[in-house]
Amino acid sequence: MSPTTLAVALSAGLLFSLSGCDSQSNEPRACKDDGSCAHQEVNTFCDIDGVYPGTEAPNECVAPPSADACNRIAACEDPAKPHCNDDSMGTCVECTENSHCTVEGESCNPNSGECGDFTPCTPGDAGDEECAANSDGDDYCSEGGVCAECIVNEHCTTTGEGTCDETSFECRACEVGGSDCESGLCGTRDDGECVPDGDVIRVDGANTGGDVAGCGAVGSECATIGFAVTQVDGAKNVIVVAAGTYDERLDITEGTMTVLGAGEVILKPSVGVADDRVLDISGTTNVTISGLIIDNSEGSSGTDAVRCATGTATLSIANSTVQLSRNLGIISTGCDLTITGSTISGNQGGGISVNGGDFNITNNFIVYNGLNTSTAPGVSLSGNGTELVFAFNTVVGTTVANAGLPSGVDCALVGSLTATGNIVYSGTPVGSAPVSGNCSWEYSNIEAVEPGEGNINMPPMLENNSALNGDYHLASGSPCINAADPAATLAIDIDGEERPQGGRHDIGADEAE
Repeated sequence: MSPTTLAVALSAGLLFSLSGCDSQSNEPRACKDDGSCAHQEVNTFCDIDGVYPGTEAPNECVAPPSADACNRIAACEDPAKPHCNDDSMGTCVECTENSHCTVEGESCNPNSGECGDFTPCTPGDAGDEECAANSDGDDYCSEGGVCAECIVNEHCTTTGEGTCDETSFECRACEVGGSDCESGLCGTRDDGECVPDGDVIRVDGANTGGDVAGCGAVGSECATIGFAVTQVDGAKNVIVVAAGTYDERLDITEGTMTVLGAGEVILKPSVGVADDRVLDISGTTNVTISGLIIDNSEGSSGTDAVRCATGTATLSIANSTVQLSRNLGIISTGCDLTITGSTISGNQGGGISVNGGDFNITNNFIVYNGLNTSTAPGVSLSGNGTELVFAFNTVVGTTVANAGLPSGVDCALVGSLTATGNIVYSGTPVGSAPVSGNCSWEYSNIEAVEPGEGNINMPPMLENNSALNGDYHLASGSPCINAADPAATLAIDIDGEERPQGGRHDIGADEAE
């Protein structure tokens, strides 16, 4: 081969080699669709018309445009951003004038920046009258000159939608944890509704001497929860307790009220009194407790932490802890009882005892209750209630006096109950029955061969199930994950996290992430 021929061959080979090495290049190149750009690392979008940033000519591979990118060909599709601010290389933005709305009959709503079928008006009383006469439900004239559903919260009268959105001027539910409510309380009494600030009684143990008639406003908080209870009057019935330890017992015999802990609130009497509970509910009452730690470690021997008695009382305990009682954690006789999202632990005489009345016990850790002298199980359910729910609880570590006693859950109900989604495990002594009585069980993890659809008997694999104050959330690989009833509809777990996280709900109080 002559030198000239060799040079031509090498040149051709080099060109062939270079043309085959552009698979990782991000320089613009010709394309006919996105598939033509698939082997590029960055420039994976085929700009057929050559109108997006980075394009020098039609049919070039470029970096994908942002979701809000637009031009004369790619129009804006998001109703909240209907206007393209540049026909060549623009961004979808809110409208500011009617000319930005391309659909016939639509105008620009300056309140929201959206295009739609809006009715213009002149702000003021005359505008309100005009809107009320001419628009369908949008009876108020906003400052932007468009008829709107509301201007202030008072215009929103539908239950659950009591907040007027400051941007869209539409009624909506308040946002928990947001700034919608002057009181800071959204959904406390009714879902989606603010609690009026005038209905709140505030308690702060640091405000020594605050227990005077009319206390409870910001800056003049009551000093004790017990005195705040005496200030409940009609709708003024939401007691918000500042963080701290409160050395008192509550005996509530009448009224409807909610007691909320704002921070770590510990209700712990320092002196034990015979037969005196930390919380005693009776009479014609409807009491909700949320966010409290009820500690009866200083109680006298044989004293329960919480009691609800009589058939006219209703007690709801949510997101709370009931612990270290010298006897039962919670005893309910004839009450309507609800316990959700709570921990019942370390109570010497057992966790929960229900005798009569309706109950809903869901999403709770009921753990390490009882002593080697105890005759009561972790949970005892009896009586003739008609609405009965025991679901998605974790009952572990109960101790009873001997193997002839049930250690987990005992049922002696007049009616029927199918308990679903529960863990009942690790009771002592070995040989004690985890469940007994006339409840039916399904899709539960029970430390025994228990008849029922979907039941399993496998160590639940909790994060730390070794003792009191452990971590009773499901560990990775737990057999309880995705093992509950496929038809279960429970929306959250003990921590308020969404259920399900996988294809099915998890058994127990915790939904593994």
